[in-house]
Amino acid sequence: MAGGITTRLWDDPFEWTLPETLSNKVLIEDYLKQVEESRLRAFSFLRTNADLDRQTPAPTQLKTIETILRNTLAIADAFAERAAGGDAVRSSH
Repeated sequence: MAGGITTRLWDDPFEWTLPETLSNKVLIEDYLKQVEESRLRAFSFLRTNADLDRQTPAPTQLKTIETILRNTLAIADAFAERAAGGDAVRSSH
């Protein structure tokens, strides 16, 4: 998500999180550092609430940054629920 906002790079994040890609503790820690750096870069662009109304291709149609963030949080919540043993994943995309 953050890469999409900052560079319009909408790669499937799951290809980076395959078990063979993150096969040991060092690789997992490196991945988490990259995620944190990406998050900080993305949020550094947001200085006021008005910035959330800006539109960006996401990936094929224009959406506001607020919409992208809300959708991403909903998906993350569904995955967290699934990981905690909740119901099946709800998809909002």
